[in-house]
Amino acid sequence: VDLRYARRSLLRYINHRFGKICCLLLGNFNFFNKKIKSGPIKKILFLKIVGIGDAVLILPSIKAYKREFPDTHVCVLTSEELKDVFWGEDFIDELIIYDLFGKDSGIFGFLKLIKKLREKSFDCSVDFEQHLYLTTILCYLSRIPRRIGFSHPLHKRDYLLTGSVMFEDKKHMARTFLDLVRVINPKINFQQLERIAVNSEDRE
Repeated sequence: VDLRYARRSLLRYINHRFGKICCLLLGNFNFFNKKIKSGPIKKILFLKIVGIGDAVLILPSIKAYKREFPDTHVCVLTSEELKDVFWGEDFIDELIIYDLFGKDSGIFGFLKLIKKLREKSFDCSVDFEQHLYLTTILCYLSRIPRRIGFSHPLHKRDYLLTGSVMFEDKKHMARTFLDLVRVINPKINFQQLERIAVNSEDRE
């Protein structure tokens, strides 16, 4: 437990100190930018690795997307701590677990994940992290051609994004998350928050 706490602290430090400059450098060099496809999205990656409360609030947006585009393969990249939020949801086709503070920690775990995402050839990514540079850099280095996420006046994450929404906390966060998905199609919407799937063991 102490080791995982230390790794979380290290991640916050690295994110704060080096995240912005990494986005600036990668964005200026434009190493892995592909020409954005105009065709349909066949495989999409949604990302949320920290914040269990926010993880619950992105479920309606993912479900709304799947309802609008039922033939799209929907994958969620999440952490060991948040996986139970997404596990068992029938509108999620695939779940990738990134044990950021455990067995996948460090540069080798990060590089292994990049390789895995490249092999899956996603057409689009939607990054629900508000302030974390790691996921923005991950999608860029994974060569995902369409990359959607939050922009912020003090951040430079949008240097690595192909579509962005200005982050705001003046409305319900579920609606703020929906704004990201609506970059793909403004028709995507939901009427209510989503219930979490609970298995029989959890009920007991």
